[in-house]
Amino acid sequence: VQATDLSKYLKIAKNFKAIGEKGGSIVVGSGGAILGGMNENYFHVRLTGSRDFRVKRISEAAGISIEEARELVDERSLMRTEFISRYTGKNVADPEHYHMILRNDLFNADDLASIIIHAMQLKKML
Repeated sequence: VQATDLSKYLKIAKNFKAIGEKGGSIVVGSGGAILGGMNENYFHVRLTGSRDFRVKRISEAAGISIEEARELVDERSLMRTEFISRYTGKNVADPEHYHMILRNDLFNADDLASIIIHAMQLKKML
């Protein structure tokens, strides 16, 4: 039996709520900020980058052409956006869902981690 999108969403939401209530966890994904809201146990960061940056990274990581990577990036972005919108009625790109939005095409991973840690310290979450 194949799970429907709704049953997948409900399972994700239930697990996310349990993780958030416990605290001390990092959840990566487009819908986490919407599911968690601005609850004190959550600190929401949206990592984004230019389309060209994402396409190049996927092309290199998957060993596929730029055109194939472009199609994959566009398809996955649309699927994520539509999935969250369908079950929450919200737009994952809306800044109101995040404490901060960072571009991963402008900072390396270590710098991003430092920025996030510092912001969480300022909010007394660490």
